[in-house]
Parts: sequence; C-alpha cells; structure tokens
Amino acid sequence: MRHMFAAALLLALPLFSACAPAAPNSGTNPGNSATTPAANTITIKDFKYVPDNLTVKAGSVVTFVNQDTMAHTATAATVFNVSIAPGASATVTTSTTPGTVDYLCTLHPAMKGSIKLN
Repeated sequence: MRHMFAAALLLALPLFSACAPAAPNSGTNPGNSATTPAANTITIKDFKYVPDNLTVKAGSVVTFVNQDTMAHTATAATVFNVSIAPGASATVTTSTTPGTVDYLCTLHPAMKGSIKLN
C-alpha cells in the first residue's frame, strides 16, 4: 500500500509543478530585442524613427535599428551619417557637449528626429 501511495505521489508531482507560479520577469528579454528595445535605441519602422525624440547623456552611444524593408540613413549634418540596410543596425557616438542634434533620412527627408544630449 505504501508503494502505491509513493508511486501515485511521483506521478502527481509533474502536475503540481506545472501549476507553480512562473518566475518573476527580470524586465530583460535578450532573445527578442526587436520587441524590447535597449536604452539609447532608435527603431526605424514604417518610415519613422521611434522614438523620434530621444534624450541621452552627452557622449552616449545610440543604436539605430532598421526594421523596415527599405534602406535608410541617420544623418546629422557634420555630426554623424550612417546608412542602415533593412534588418541591420548602426551605432553612433554622440557629442560630449550638451545640446540637441537634429537628424533625418537623406533617402526619405520627411523622416526626422532629434537627440537631446544632457
């Protein structure tokens, strides 16, 4: 009888563990960065920079991620000029001087954004 109870308990353990609460989410999702963008990241999607206004510490690295099906640029006069193929990314290092840097896509001039440097 004791063996039957032990066997029944062993069979039931997977059921109890399946009902256990999930581990808390740490807030990061390294396997899916497309839906959880990192700080200082600007996503290009649907011919828009998202966010189109970003505030970062002066001297920071900013990453542009192109999720569109067309190539784009991120061009800020003499500050930076990067071309980003579909599905690719590019990084720029901002100036160490506080201020605002306006940029646009030279291929699609209606696409505009700015980076405020604190």
